[in-house]
Amino acid sequence: MAALAVVGALGLSGCGQAGVAAIVDGRVISEKDAQIATEQLNDQFRPSPALTTKDVVDLLIWAPTLIDQAASMGQSQSESLARSRLPAVHDPAPATIEIVRAQGALSALQSDTTVQAALLAKIKTLKVSVNPRYGTFVADAGTLQASTPNWLPKPAAG
Repeated sequence: MAALAVVGALGLSGCGQAGVAAIVDGRVISEKDAQIATEQLNDQFRPSPALTTKDVVDLLIWAPTLIDQAASMGQSQSESLARSRLPAVHDPAPATIEIVRAQGALSALQSDTTVQAALLAKIKTLKVSVNPRYGTFVADAGTLQASTPNWLPKPAAG
């Protein structure tokens, strides 16, 4: 019985570490940070449908790349500007601020298809490891896609 508990814990820990949603080029995205950002973004913006933690993990994977690209093109998105866009959130978490900065950068750069291609090229080079509960990172698309659990038996043909 204890062996099953250990196997279960390892299977759910993702990226080899408990509480880790993803690791991007050595940068850890914790499940707790992703969950807090999800709650704060949903409280502030009330999107329909509401953001899921998987959505936020996806955003956090590529947010630094987008922020850096915007800054290199003179479209910096400061932390103070991001905070000003979150008036309903008393003390926004760093992950929440990072996503708001990335969204601002995306808005500033979205009309330039050359920049979009360059961003995707950079995202494709990221070394990404994702907890399977959030999906599989598909570098060619630059996004997470639902993963098929390999622990479920395949139905017999017949």
